[in-house]
Amino acid sequence: MSPLVTRPPSLGGELLEERLRPPAEPKDARAIVGLREPLSIFALAFAFYAAVGLYSTLGLDIVLGDAQSRLAHAYFVLWNDPGKLTAIGFYWPPLQTLVLLPLAAVKPLATSLAALPLTSAVFAAGTLVVLDRALALAEIDRALRWALLAAFGLNPMIVYFAGNGMAESLYLFFLTTAFYLYVRWTVKPRWYDLPLAGLAFSFGVLSRYEVAFWLPLVAVGVVAVQMRRREDVAKIEAALLSVVIPVIYGLMLWTYVTWSITGDPTAYLAVASRPDLPPAGTATELTLQALVIHLTLFPAAPLLAGILLALAVARRSVVALVLSGALLLNALSTIVFLVRTLEDVPLLLRYNMRAMPLSIVALSWLLVQLAPRRRRLGALTAIAVLLLAIPATAATMATARYQLGEAAFLEAIRTGASQNGQPGPRGPGIDVKAQKEMAEWIRAHVPGRDTILADDSQSFGVMLQDGNPERYLDRVDISDERWAFVRDHPVGRVRYLLVQRGATRGRDPVFYDRILDAYPTLGTGEPPPSLRLVHENGKYLLYAVSR
Repeated sequence: MSPLVTRPPSLGGELLEERLRPPAEPKDARAIVGLREPLSIFALAFAFYAAVGLYSTLGLDIVLGDAQSRLAHAYFVLWNDPGKLTAIGFYWPPLQTLVLLPLAAVKPLATSLAALPLTSAVFAAGTLVVLDRALALAEIDRALRWALLAAFGLNPMIVYFAGNGMAESLYLFFLTTAFYLYVRWTVKPRWYDLPLAGLAFSFGVLSRYEVAFWLPLVAVGVVAVQMRRREDVAKIEAALLSVVIPVIYGLMLWTYVTWSITGDPTAYLAVASRPDLPPAGTATELTLQALVIHLTLFPAAPLLAGILLALAVARRSVVALVLSGALLLNALSTIVFLVRTLEDVPLLLRYNMRAMPLSIVALSWLLVQLAPRRRRLGALTAIAVLLLAIPATAATMATARYQLGEAAFLEAIRTGASQNGQPGPRGPGIDVKAQKEMAEWIRAHVPGRDTILADDSQSFGVMLQDGNPERYLDRVDISDERWAFVRDHPVGRVRYLLVQRGATRGRDPVFYDRILDAYPTLGTGEPPPSLRLVHENGKYLLYAVSR
């Protein structure tokens, strides 16, 4: 050994420097520390969204019909007599109702409607956790990450749908997770990222079928990245299948369940046509309206899409092209649907918010592309853009023609005034007080089982707030054919008929009270001689069946 090279003295055969080195932290302890931040974000976000949701639902009476209907059917699964899983129905994707089952098992939470905001808050908080993990890929400071999350999570559109029980927070959680896993696979590849992304897509499609539109985009992106890495054909094929196969399996399972119960394997894909409606406008008019919504609802999304598209062209970046396509696909799919059908349903604001969480995933990838010394400036710029988007979103919510209570939510939060029964398009539309009043009267005066004939597509609110679904004979209990026979021949089979005032076919051939097919004048309070009105309020009518 050269005299110029010294060796640290050893103690008992070990180097002194090794003896002085602090002991390694146990793996379990590191895992706990790693979970602390996601759990903190989830707890804070859930507490905030649940508090706002409970206040708007229970205090301000902002209840949306789709959300309440799904909660009611989840409640029927557990509390009807007999209870059965088919009560979830086949009109909506199954997960929209299934996720409500845990809280529907607690009667006070379900009948008070508190289960709605508590459930949607879970998935909205989970989305913020996923976005935090996406931003962590850029290795920016925790304070900046949390500021970015706050600037996004406080957007009024996100807050509204995080607390109203609708399915938006559910499917956006899975869609965001799928894209986060794809981006992580391109930055720091792990073998399990793509199978997990496929699983997230599978759950996403079973939460909202339109999530399938984003799957081909990621599938092409996976193949293109693998080809750039010069992987062999077998690895490319395996990567592609790991993303696509879970979605195929999920849809095959739901198709089989639908087929075995309804006899039609594609019943869940049936879309009610409305040929009696005139066109909502020309293709050009509707396209312009769609573009205005996408530019004003969340201006950060089109801005990011433009930056990513320019980067994809300049650097020939596959990932940038995929992410820009993901942000633009919502607008493109909306425009295609509008041009083909000339209907205005896709212009509802809730159908045009899919790019909002995807924008943060795209931002995380953009920050990774910056030099480390520039990421802080990039994050600060993004925070400013997200903060500026908040008033733009609020203005769109307050003035948009096509909405589902967004303006009512802003008005209620500002004034503290109840929005009970305020008609759409700027009101929630549901009269929860009339539902509660009718349910209380029925509990006090109508005992028994299968006593009241009701159409659950219209009377679900009364049935839910009553808390005793076995009291009602509805289409969930028996087949539509048997139910229709009892409706046409009620004497000796039921004692009462419950209908919603004015619930005719109108604009929607799916959601109308089918009791009115046999008794068209019931909804106006003019019964035939065989029926006698025993109780009514502003929304519901209860008739006794005369022998």
